[in-house]
Amino acid sequence: MKVMFLDESGDHNLAVIDPQYPIFVLGGVIMDLEYAEGPLTTALNDFKREMFGYTDIVLHTADITRNRGRFENLKDPALRCRFYRRLNSLMGSLCYSVVACAIRKDYHLGRYGVAA
Repeated sequence: MKVMFLDESGDHNLAVIDPQYPIFVLGGVIMDLEYAEGPLTTALNDFKREMFGYTDIVLHTADITRNRGRFENLKDPALRCRFYRRLNSLMGSLCYSVVACAIRKDYHLGRYGVAA
């Protein structure tokens, strides 16, 4: 059996479009359920334990990029560099397929109008 982890980036609202980020993205990863519950979870927990000392943390991009919440220590340039090096290495070593769709909301609205 396969499993998909899905998330979005941006706002799907077409009534108000942020000119700084006029995009809505829906993306996810697909993998075998057994892999997700086994090797993937183990690898992610090992990464979290190495970087933060615990595993009960959600790797949320908005918090990471803004150094918010439990990611405040990533303000340290050396730690941030190490974090991204290790994260990129981890993502490159895992087995998954990526599915993504990006919509430029202003173009979409211009093309389809009220049917958008």
